Amino acid sequence: SVFNGVYVTKDVDQGYLDFLDTLRNDDAKAVQRQNEVENLEMHNEG
Repeated sequence: SVFNGVYVTKDVDQGYLDFLDTLRNDDAKAVQRQNEVENLEMHNEG
């Protein structure tokens, strides 16, 4: 079969794909890792 660009669920559009891209890009991952480190440091100080 060939994907024609239309998702069966009808709720996937370019805006949604762009949103996923921002969550997955390197800058977002770096911020997430930094937040995890800060949370771990707070827990260890606690």
